Amino acid sequence: MIAAINEKRFNQTTIMKINFRMKMSFKSLLTIVLITFLITTSNKIYAQTKVGIQSGYNISNVLMKDRDGIKSSTKSISGIHVGLNIDLPVTPNFYIQPGIEYIEKGFRQNDNYFLVMVMKQK
Repeated sequence: MIAAINEKRFNQTTIMKINFRMKMSFKSLLTIVLITFLITTSNKIYAQTKVGIQSGYNISNVLMKDRDGIKSSTKSISGIHVGLNIDLPVTPNFYIQPGIEYIEKGFRQNDNYFLVMVMKQK
């Protein structure tokens, strides 16, 4: 009997918590996140903000098969990637790194065939 009463109380408190979470609006959640972000980033004594450039070389390729298992021939394309990023310190060991990057990707495909559908009559 005592276990049943405790179980009933547990279920009621769980339901109350779920209802509270559902009633919390997006606006209030956004406000809480914004205030937390401002508090953690307002103290800039940890380190200086750093700006960085990144670049590199890309080789991309694709392997394609159709439903029948026939492979398509593709050739790789070489390209570059170039980007700019900023290190924003939040704590001494935690940084946020927003950035923008240009990336060249792709592949070449040569389709020199055509597909003929053949239907069997009964």
